[in-house]
Amino acid sequence: MIDKNRIQSIHANLNVVLKKFAEDNGLSVSPFNMTYSPTGFKFSVQMGDKSELGDADPVMAKNTKAYGNWFGLTVADIGKEFTYGIEKVKFLGLKNKTTVIFEKNGQRFKTDANRFAIAVGKKVVDVNRGSTIVR
Repeated sequence: MIDKNRIQSIHANLNVVLKKFAEDNGLSVSPFNMTYSPTGFKFSVQMGDKSELGDADPVMAKNTKAYGNWFGLTVADIGKEFTYGIEKVKFLGLKNKTTVIFEKNGQRFKTDANRFAIAVGKKVVDVNRGSTIVR
């Protein structure tokens, strides 16, 4: 029987194995979730080519490539440090169409992509027209 404690152990072990596999094959790997029942479990994982993505999460890189131009953000910005408010943060990518994930002091945070782009100077608000300009 598979219970919550056992699935947590399996998840941790799979994480180690997948990271090692990715490293050995020049891939980056995205975090994954698992679903389980008393009789089994399932998971899916997404990997990307490190030569193209570096250490970027493949899912966030794909989303940044697809939607980042709306906010003046590119895949090249992933991993860069920006001043957000009064603090330096590391841009990790777009989680979805409108949510930015960034890292500060080793912790991950999420925020609105539009707000982030304006705050880091990737997008400028034209107060005279009430519109935004992507840089």
